Formats: sequence, structure tokens, C-alpha cells
Amino acid sequence: MTKLRFGIIGYGAQGSMYASFIEQGMVKSMDLVAICDIDEAKQAKLKEAFPNKKIYSDYKEMITSGDVDAIITTVPHYLHPEMATFALDNGVHVLNEKPAGVYTKQVKA
Repeated sequence: MTKLRFGIIGYGAQGSMYASFIEQGMVKSMDLVAICDIDEAKQAKLKEAFPNKKIYSDYKEMITSGDVDAIITTVPHYLHPEMATFALDNGVHVLNEKPAGVYTKQVKA
């Protein structure tokens, strides 16, 4: 079975939970390959904790890198539509942590 190459944007409580599930093999069709967070201190910790994963500071760079087939957004709600739209526009699948957006117009778009 070919595994979906998965990236997480935002490594807080939710992002770390998803990483743990995937790394423990709870989602057999996914392989965690990249994590993105803007916090430099977290990036340093991520590089130690996940030496075999790509660590990004810019979600757009991760999405356009060719490293990921899909992403999950575990960032503040108001960023979900922007990130999801960018990923979809670049042929990358999206799992949006709830809600899909703050405003109905953004979600419809």
C-alpha cells in the first residue's frame, strides 16, 4: 500500500496529538514527513524529536516543496481558510482542524 505523505502545520496541542497518532501507526495509510511551525524554539525541538522529518517555518514552502500529499491545519481558526485554499490550489489535500473558517464567505470560497 502506498502511504499518503502527510504534513502538519502548527505544532501545539492538536498538532502534537496528530503527530503522535501517525507516528504510532494508528493511521496505517499515512506517513508523517513534515512539520511546520513559525516558532523558532519549537523548530529546534522538532528537529531533535523528529530527525527524519522535514521541519519548515513557512507553510507555503512546505506545501510547494513536493514533500507532502496532504496537510492538516492545527493553527488559529482564522488561518484555516488561507492555508487550506493555498494547499488545494497547489494540488495538496487538506484536513482542516475545525472550524473550516471564521466567516461563512470564506468557507463557501
